[in-house]
Amino acid sequence: MKGQVEVKEIELEEAKRISLEQDKKFVWLGGPTRVSIPEILEISDTKILSIEPGEITHFDQQTLGMLDGFIFVCPHGRTSFAIAKYLKSKNMEAYSLKGGVAAIVGENY
Repeated sequence: MKGQVEVKEIELEEAKRISLEQDKKFVWLGGPTRVSIPEILEISDTKILSIEPGEITHFDQQTLGMLDGFIFVCPHGRTSFAIAKYLKSKNMEAYSLKGGVAAIVGENY
């Protein structure tokens, strides 16, 4: 359909591959958790950023550009999907971790 933005929802293994091969980071969009998100994703602390979702829509074009190609992660995949869709509408590459952290560990995070 004309005008629709297609978001790439990807599984964790593909996300890790993209992160490694393209030197892209994961972006955690959730709040504080009882467990470490890098531990859940089995990635280095240096490969993840934490950003409040509402802040991204206020970023200038240069700051937004720094997120190009990143993998967005949230508790259930809905917020990461919305942010990836927003970035895609700005002609950027963005990925959403399918199902969020809950798809990996259930609701125990």
